[in-house]
Amino acid sequence: MRFIFRFLKRSLLIPLLFFTILTTNAQTDELQSFLNRIETQYEQISIELGTAYWYFYSGEGEADLLTPKNKYYALLTNDTLNKSIEQWYPKRSEIKDSILQRRVAIWHNTLLSAKVEYDAEIMHARNELEKMLEVKDGGSLVVTNSL
Repeated sequence: MRFIFRFLKRSLLIPLLFFTILTTNAQTDELQSFLNRIETQYEQISIELGTAYWYFYSGEGEADLLTPKNKYYALLTNDTLNKSIEQWYPKRSEIKDSILQRRVAIWHNTLLSAKVEYDAEIMHARNELEKMLEVKDGGSLVVTNSL
């Protein structure tokens, strides 16, 4: 009887372990693909915002800070992204790829800081402060006292 129990235990354990490894690999592949898409969007928004800030401080062009900020807001408050990182962050040690582990940790920290930065009151104060530093025609910095 013990022999049968050991045999069944081992014969069931090996396929179960194999299935778990395959499932985890498929999930991490899906996570990696998802983060690749998100990071491409993040990079594009960063370029747009960097260009807008250049125009804002140099006065060389029309500075549209609001559009890329709204895109950041939409990306960083995305439910799918937040749920995915919330799911993977506590179990990131199960991810075999150390770079993917690090990406999950970085996204966790990024989303945590976004919860503060994209708070409505903080965004309003930040936008008001930026208005006070706006460069006007002729490239001279105009500092206003209104808040």
